[in-house]
Amino acid sequence: MQADIAPYFDVETQKIRCGCYVRRPDLVGTYFIVPLRHIDYQLEIVNSLINITLTQKYYNPTDKFLEVDYSLPLSPDSSVYRFEAEFGNVKIEGIVKEKEQGKKEYEQAKSEGRQAVIGTIDPDSKDILNMEIGNIPPRTLSTDCKCHPLFRRAS
Repeated sequence: MQADIAPYFDVETQKIRCGCYVRRPDLVGTYFIVPLRHIDYQLEIVNSLINITLTQKYYNPTDKFLEVDYSLPLSPDSSVYRFEAEFGNVKIEGIVKEKEQGKKEYEQAKSEGRQAVIGTIDPDSKDILNMEIGNIPPRTLSTDCKCHPLFRRAS
């Protein structure tokens, strides 16, 4: 379960570079990379636009519900227009909201034991999508994250 996380996560500054990491190591004893078990992507080109559907499946190897940080580098020329996450039979679809309202709803859902996701663009780099994903069920592979960035194709 343990892996060298140094290339992906700066423990000192608590900054994720990319990937999916345990957000609350105090609950499980240590920081670790949440294992990626499957990745798939589909491209659709329509005129000057490229639609990408990126699907990643992660596995929670612990006996605890996890809260994780997930970061995905994006091209500055892209826009994420859709996000979905599935936890077994629970499907979450992203909705654009004011940041504070979204954070409040995320925290409330977590406190009620529901699965929840909140995403923001990294304010420093402006090209990393950061997500907090809460209450990933124990010993499940069914966490399915789909991100849909849209790119303008070079002429």
